[in-house]
Amino acid sequence: MYSRIMLFPLKMVILIFLMTFISDNVQASVTILGSRIIYPGNALSVDVQLKNNDNIPYVIQAWLDNGNMDSQPGDKSDVPFIITPPLFRIQPLTGQVLRIRFIPNVSLPQDRETIYWFNSLQIPPGNIQAESGRNSIVLMLRNRMKLFYRPKAIGQPVNVFDGVKVTMQKEGVEINNTQPWYLSLTEVVIKTAGKKTACEAEMIAPFAKKIVRCKPATHSLSANSVISLSAMNDQGAKVSEDYPIAGR
Repeated sequence: MYSRIMLFPLKMVILIFLMTFISDNVQASVTILGSRIIYPGNALSVDVQLKNNDNIPYVIQAWLDNGNMDSQPGDKSDVPFIITPPLFRIQPLTGQVLRIRFIPNVSLPQDRETIYWFNSLQIPPGNIQAESGRNSIVLMLRNRMKLFYRPKAIGQPVNVFDGVKVTMQKEGVEINNTQPWYLSLTEVVIKTAGKKTACEAEMIAPFAKKIVRCKPATHSLSANSVISLSAMNDQGAKVSEDYPIAGR
């Protein structure tokens, strides 16, 4: 998550928050259905549903990037998808459907997923409370969501942990993702005799392995220690799996 703040010594103070995810204390009025977008390789297009839960209209600008968190609308990219409409007005308490379509101008791997990122910028009216003569705050919120291109040949994961191998190394916990799907970890914890040691939770690419760092343990590992992984599945639900400590 990151934010950028611009302050102007005018009647209207404008705060611009560009965020990867919306924090608990700054809630987006325009929400997106789901926590991720999956584009099947044989689909002509996929829809993204937005809903305006507020009593004021917003302008929404949407674009895609290939991993650049600082990307802006209109930036040149090699993302092989287009969004329609990329810019629109959403009325109060209504919904809007965006359509994402694959443009086969590049050859994507057919034995594994490819990841891109969907961005939406929520722009409120600039004249809120203008008539009252009081200072007002305008929030421009950016939401960033994963878009997975999933080739038809690999199908869907039944269990996101199938084929995942976990070992304990000196540097931390090594996670080997032998699957063709991305493993979106939300939590990695070492459990020993009722005590927990938190580790970094990262996304592991298909057919890749990564060592995640852990906080210094205040207890010794034993034969009964386990490494607990939590991850996000296709439905956006959190699922978990325990692995006995192996390797060192």
